[in-house]
Amino acid sequence: MLSKHENTLKPLGYAQALNFIEENSYSKVLEIDPGTDSMIFKILYGSCELWGLQNTLSVNESSNNRFEEYAKSHPDVRFFHGLLGEFNPQSFRKIILT
Repeated sequence: MLSKHENTLKPLGYAQALNFIEENSYSKVLEIDPGTDSMIFKILYGSCELWGLQNTLSVNESSNNRFEEYAKSHPDVRFFHGLLGEFNPQSFRKIILT
């Protein structure tokens, strides 16, 4: 068991993913379902190529508007809506999924 404490697994997972990214010098990172408050994007913004896949079948108008505003505020992140199987970036060699 990683932790008996509530709300600690996601930050621990982020910490492990960030360590792995930094130790292996990944140049591209894809976060699946980044939402509108991605810790990965906050920490890595400007240091590598960031991709965000909003992996949903349908979104309501309110959440879609929040996501669009978030995407506008992060112009260097490549955002996509859709399912992982539909996401096919060309020439990916070094990427980590979070």
